[in-house]
Amino acid sequence: MGKISIGLLLAASLALPQDTPIIRTDSSEVVVDVVIRDKKGKLVRGLTARDFTVQEDGAGQTITALREVTGGGGSVDAGAVGAARAAPTDGKPDPSKTVHLFTLVFDRMGIDSRRIARVAANDLLKQDLPPNVFYSVFHTDLSLKLVQPFTNDRAKLKAAVERVLGGNPTDFANSLADFQQSAAQTAGGAGASEAASSGSRGAGVDAGNLAAEAMGKMVSEGMEFAQTATREQAGRSSIFSLWGIVKAQGRLPGRKSLLYFSEGLQIPASVINQFRNMMAAANKANVAIYPIDARGLSATGDNGLGESMIAQAGRISAGQYKNQENGEQMSREMDRQFDRIQDAIRANPQVMLQELAESTGGFLMANTNDFRQPLRRLTEELGTYYELVYRPANTTLDGRFRAIEVKVDRPEVKIQSRSGYFALPSLAGTTVLPYEVPLLNALAAKPLPKGVEFRASVLRFRPLPGGEMQTEILFDLPMSGVTFRENAEKTAYRTHFSFLALVKDTQGQVVGKITRDLPMDQPADRLKGFQLGRAIFNRQLNLRPGRYTLEAAVADREGEKIAARRIAVVVPGRPEKTVSLSSIVLVRRMDQAPATPEPDDPFLNGVNRVVPTLNDSVPGGAGKALSLYFVVYPIPGAADKPKLTMEFFDGEKRLGGGEPELPAPSADGRIPYIATTPLDAFKPGLYEVRVTVNQGGASDVQSTFVTIE
Repeated sequence: MGKISIGLLLAASLALPQDTPIIRTDSSEVVVDVVIRDKKGKLVRGLTARDFTVQEDGAGQTITALREVTGGGGSVDAGAVGAARAAPTDGKPDPSKTVHLFTLVFDRMGIDSRRIARVAANDLLKQDLPPNVFYSVFHTDLSLKLVQPFTNDRAKLKAAVERVLGGNPTDFANSLADFQQSAAQTAGGAGASEAASSGSRGAGVDAGNLAAEAMGKMVSEGMEFAQTATREQAGRSSIFSLWGIVKAQGRLPGRKSLLYFSEGLQIPASVINQFRNMMAAANKANVAIYPIDARGLSATGDNGLGESMIAQAGRISAGQYKNQENGEQMSREMDRQFDRIQDAIRANPQVMLQELAESTGGFLMANTNDFRQPLRRLTEELGTYYELVYRPANTTLDGRFRAIEVKVDRPEVKIQSRSGYFALPSLAGTTVLPYEVPLLNALAAKPLPKGVEFRASVLRFRPLPGGEMQTEILFDLPMSGVTFRENAEKTAYRTHFSFLALVKDTQGQVVGKITRDLPMDQPADRLKGFQLGRAIFNRQLNLRPGRYTLEAAVADREGEKIAARRIAVVVPGRPEKTVSLSSIVLVRRMDQAPATPEPDDPFLNGVNRVVPTLNDSVPGGAGKALSLYFVVYPIPGAADKPKLTMEFFDGEKRLGGGEPELPAPSADGRIPYIATTPLDAFKPGLYEVRVTVNQGGASDVQSTFVTIE
């Protein structure tokens, strides 16, 4: 009988039509770890299943099993301590006892926080380590590093802590807070702009004040942009580091604990979904997270930054009102007002640590320089808790959040457990996120829904060693078909769409996946331009020769529309050391290549990067042109140059062609090529573009079809 661990996350699910199939199961159980303390903080022991009641979404559930876990850690009597110290240990778990994994994660911290964290970690390691509690040590500083694999060797663990905290400090979080405070203060200069906009249009203007105002706005907007990017970078680094750890531990049975040392979490609105998905992964893996705010005891509060950000939003609101009275357009700051208020709510670095702890069944340790007492409480919980199991009455795996409430028939007790879970189906080889469930349901529907227009494809590129081929999953969604809802103030429009593309082999196994969930807000004056655009995403995937199926779905969450499609994909076998062509794709536009491009990005073309599109219709007529992109992979070291031929066909009729000269290969041995053809002489209709490359007696042919309007 399968079991799933519970998780906490708050997310909206897309309303589906009544005839949409829902994944159901009757073989899963929910496992809830529960810690119970009396009013004096002592652990409550000896409870039975009759003492517990469990509700899921307010409905009573039947408890199928209850186990009191003891002896894996925590406090032991003096005789047991002496025996543990005297007994030799080989670092192997005792098969008669429950194994408990404990992970120490040290985030980027300044010098004072590192000192406090070092003392706290050593206080933890001074306690007796029972044979079946194994510790590991990680460090994250914009990347995750394993410092010490799981062990119960105290000397190795202390050495690992010293390696992390004994080097040069990373005062990233403190610098970020200072930067945010400066940005909020600098934005206070917007008052000059407000005064200028509210004055009489016939009054005189002080050029010095206007110059100061312009400089103030320049600094404010520049700092705000950098602030947002920095907070997003810090938030993503912390989120994905924790996510990687808890996901890996999901393969192991039993309860796991993670002690997270940091200076607080900065989670702006742009990454809140990733934060919640990470907590869902922790709950699914049965990992309880215990954050430590290593800043220790501070004389100043944590609400100053949030208060200044809210005050800044208030000043901008006043300026927005006055500007609208004068018929002026909103500034960029006004556009970000909603996000600013949302970020201000989360600006207190302990708020997100508290949510992280409560959502996963841990507790926050903060506002002290001496962590010995909360750490003793933590080690008690390592070895004394209840494992409660029930089979949910609602067996529909619809991705919705299920709130769990555990009650105990004892007066004045405090119950510590996770608050709920997401009812997520399993998908072999990949993690299912809550927003993906409606998309999976759409892929299972018969017939496939067609509520939104979109395209998806698998493009072929370079042959790789070992017989594989580099391919790109490409997703293309025209924004004209997505719903935009106006806000109450009629100043902006909101859209929210999700998409999922799966590549499956002939056995139905998922070998590749691309997925996104994108809520967006657009100012009212930019809506029409945005609706003319397209959402285009791609992801590299290496595939062996063979047949595959691309299953893709998109959900318009504001319009409650959904669509899915299924496409056959064939990856041909091509020898690595022969001339070959990539797939041909239409060019939507050219962007400047990023300063640090992705390795092996097939769309890099010198200093530019091609933005492809799957839209195969182009306007024809005088002055119009068709731009196609493909890559030639010549034979390495061949004496002769590859020869290119391009031809146009109307059905079976060849209309013409040419043999353009290819440039020299780039440093990585490939020839990216953009072919632009005037469309003045083409009549509206469907045409085939066929490209052939020859070299060393070998050849390759690719073609694509284009509709000229």
